[in-house]
Amino acid sequence: MNVRYALACRIFTLIALSLLSLVVGNAAIKLTPHRVSLASGRWFNLNLPENFEITPAVEGLKRVRFMAKSPDNRIFVTDMYDLSDNRKGVVY
Repeated sequence: MNVRYALACRIFTLIALSLLSLVVGNAAIKLTPHRVSLASGRWFNLNLPENFEITPAVEGLKRVRFMAKSPDNRIFVTDMYDLSDNRKGVVY
């Protein structure tokens, strides 16, 4: 499996899980498959609530480690240079 593809799957899964945490109450949630298409032509399905929509915002990041949302709703993502040195990484 391509590393970028696997990373994209993990990122979308994290986003999907965070969206699911927004659902209030203990009502049963009906999950349906949502197709996520990447620029490379690859695709995968995520099971999300039927009224949700998901669209890739960024592709091609290499070693994403953390994501955070700022008070003004911007998303910050850290990208490591390599496993031996975190100081050369980038924040998007």
